[in-house]
Amino acid sequence: MTTIREAGRQGMQSLREAFRRTRAGRGASTRSLGVSERAHRLLAPAAMLLVTDAAFAQSPAPASGPGGAPLWMGNLFLILSFMLIFYFLLLRPQQKRQRQAQKMLESLKRGDQVVTSGGIHGTILNVKDDVVVLKIDENVKIEVSKSAVTGVTQEGK
Repeated sequence: MTTIREAGRQGMQSLREAFRRTRAGRGASTRSLGVSERAHRLLAPAAMLLVTDAAFAQSPAPASGPGGAPLWMGNLFLILSFMLIFYFLLLRPQQKRQRQAQKMLESLKRGDQVVTSGGIHGTILNVKDDVVVLKIDENVKIEVSKSAVTGVTQEGK
């Protein structure tokens, strides 16, 4: 069985021989393809690298990383650290805001001055299960959903 180095060397040797044959005969194939000798000089080293990369790609991956630790442990640590960062930067603050909004909606009472999501300012006249009656102006009352109340501007007495 050949090693990776031997396979790479054999591939590079075969490429060098093909390149020499093309240069020696001034390459009938280069004329038929319309490729200049200068292009061959530029592309030959890249082709050799591709053969070497292919030889290394066929080798089996090591079962353990540096220090003898399995590779999956490093990947697991990375995934868990991303999940932890995601939780503390995004999920936890959002849950805190939701709790505060729920607490504010539960504490609504008559006389509170509130603002709705539509920008309507009013004073609470009555609070039902999921509906709030607001007084906007004299003789103007509207019913809005409790969830439409976004903030309390001044608490009632």
